[in-house]
Amino acid sequence: MTGRRRGRRQSRTERPHRNQPQIGRRHRGGRADQAIALIEVTGVTAGEVAKTLKVKPNYLYRVLGDLDKAGRVKKGDCRYRPAR
Repeated sequence: MTGRRRGRRQSRTERPHRNQPQIGRRHRGGRADQAIALIEVTGVTAGEVAKTLKVKPNYLYRVLGDLDKAGRVKKGDCRYRPAR
């Protein structure tokens, strides 16, 4: 022993769970706002937006799907256009 005091270890119920969101943290929709800014210029595909934002297209499909459900963009053919 080195003589240091150790703190009491928290029990499993006292520790915060990894999958629970931290209190006070909120998603602000940064990628969604960036995607809408690109889509407003012209109708673009999700792959084109993903390359511009340097993210994977799979993630962007989820973001654009949420925007479509919210009525902020419209999907026509394979391109996304701003909702008017």
